[in-house]
Amino acid sequence: MVRNMLGDVGLTEGHLRCPPDWPLSSEARDMLVAAGHQRPQRIFHNCSGKHSAWLRACVAQGWPLGSYLSQDHPLQQRVIALTREISGVDPAPVGIDGCGAPVLRTTLAGAARTFAILSSDRRFAEAATANHRYAALSSGSERPDAKVGAWWDGPLKVGAAGLLAGGRNGIGIAAKSWSGDKDIAVVLLIEGARRLGLLSAAATAALVDAARPAVLGGGTAQGVCEPTFDGDSHG
Repeated sequence: MVRNMLGDVGLTEGHLRCPPDWPLSSEARDMLVAAGHQRPQRIFHNCSGKHSAWLRACVAQGWPLGSYLSQDHPLQQRVIALTREISGVDPAPVGIDGCGAPVLRTTLAGAARTFAILSSDRRFAEAATANHRYAALSSGSERPDAKVGAWWDGPLKVGAAGLLAGGRNGIGIAAKSWSGDKDIAVVLLIEGARRLGLLSAAATAALVDAARPAVLGGGTAQGVCEPTFDGDSHG
């Protein structure tokens, strides 16, 4: 798919600036090795699709291709300005992500506001619909947001170090596990969505295992993870 995205506008994987890598999926990596691939490649990087979309935008706008990851590039300046606008948070200082792209600072409230706008602002309707309809293309089929995404009628995305955010009908939720555990972020997001009435009964039932994951000890389930919120009764 990434090759097709690039090829449609006359580009090749040689234009990608993400570092060489293997797919996150061990199954996909094993398939590539079995097919004769011996080294990681840029096109295997889990961010290669995003980079391809950026390159396509550069072609459409007539912007330079080789420097598309530079913070000063017109593409990244547009990303920074738009992020500031919809999150309400100054994204500075700008860091560098693992894929080489500028990574922008935000807050949990800023992330929630971003997804609230993504789910309701007509400017982003096409992107939000694509993110929901083809959730596996932005998360894979095994990551925690893919489980929730199948029942989430709106944009949803997992981030690094236990961050998960989603939006539905102009309401945004962002959850962060300070331990970096993505499963805990899923628990928090599902519980928040349930309390806000954003999940149907069918969705709540289908996500019960993700909402209350087992806590293992000695190789067996010893209990389940239970979310609590400030104001909950603990008596």
